[in-house]
Amino acid sequence: MAWIIGGAIIGFLIVWIDWEDIGASIFSSFTFAFIGFIVYLAIGGIIGCGLPLNEIVEEQEIFALTDNSSVEGRNYLFSGYINEELVCRYVVNTDRGKHIEEVDAYKVYINEGDYKPVVKHYTYVFEKEWHEWFAHTLFTDDYYEFYVPENTVTNEYNIDLN
Repeated sequence: MAWIIGGAIIGFLIVWIDWEDIGASIFSSFTFAFIGFIVYLAIGGIIGCGLPLNEIVEEQEIFALTDNSSVEGRNYLFSGYINEELVCRYVVNTDRGKHIEEVDAYKVYINEGDYKPVVKHYTYVFEKEWHEWFAHTLFTDDYYEFYVPENTVTNEYNIDLN
């Protein structure tokens, strides 16, 4: 973030010396902000690889839906294809009531057994908040772990959005 802001300021200052053309100053600011963005992606990612991270785990109880179709039973986790992308859907409780959440399947790990039905969402943030001004995480993706009772996962839908 600081790289982008710094680039915009440098671009503005370069043209400010010859203040006759405000359009050039604005254009220069955007150009150097873009260069700052490229530097943020490259150098910020390298810096981010060496900075310490904290793992944040958010746990939510998931709720079963009763299915009256041919599957019949209680299901906690539904997986299927939406426009050829495999996704998982589950139900959580929010302040406004039950809500169906959706997550890409490549981020999902499923544990079936004698578990209380919960989903754990793992994310990674820098140990110090100000690190985000100069760096970003490159190789740490968030992921979800589902803990559900046996035989409560279904793969029963295929939606084509075309």
